[in-house]
Amino acid sequence: MNFVDRFGLENVSLVFIDMHDEDWAENEIGYSKKKIKEIGCYLAGFSEVVTALTDEEKNPDDINGKNSSFVEGSGSMNPEQAASNYGLEYDYWTRRVQVDLGIKLDALNAEETKYGVLAQIPYNAAGDTHWVGVSGGTTTFIEEGAQTYVKVTGTSQNDYNEFSRPENWIYDNGDVYIPTSEILQIHTFKKNK
Repeated sequence: MNFVDRFGLENVSLVFIDMHDEDWAENEIGYSKKKIKEIGCYLAGFSEVVTALTDEEKNPDDINGKNSSFVEGSGSMNPEQAASNYGLEYDYWTRRVQVDLGIKLDALNAEETKYGVLAQIPYNAAGDTHWVGVSGGTTTFIEEGAQTYVKVTGTSQNDYNEFSRPENWIYDNGDVYIPTSEILQIHTFKKNK
């Protein structure tokens, strides 16, 4: 696989935390009756970010235990409040407004401040969405018509199974890359000053 790493830099390295892990997969998420294994990709990704930025190991159960991290009455996380609970600052960007989120990812990656980044992407033909962690700036794959990709850290064991994800995801030596043109939004987190 031939690719060009445009910056050679990386934001915080995220360690894979699986929403399907038997230690928490069956637990209800937030205020909902849904299980972490069903809708816990953002929770798993946020756990990866908190662990990387705070140097404290946090898993989905730890985060799930703070009800203030969730929108009341639901299993959806309140990212701004969740970030505040762990001494982090939160921001977001959307494809609808910024258009090319690959450019924003490269800009964040070039800063001295280290960010934890989550990306929302469609993962099937029905348009269902999923959250993954982002590792570093963009990469251009020559074989893919110079399409711009970003390396991701999965939040589900299915992210590492190329038969359960879109055909335009690239799997290379255990790493997973998604096209930046598919990213719907990114959430960024950094340590409070």
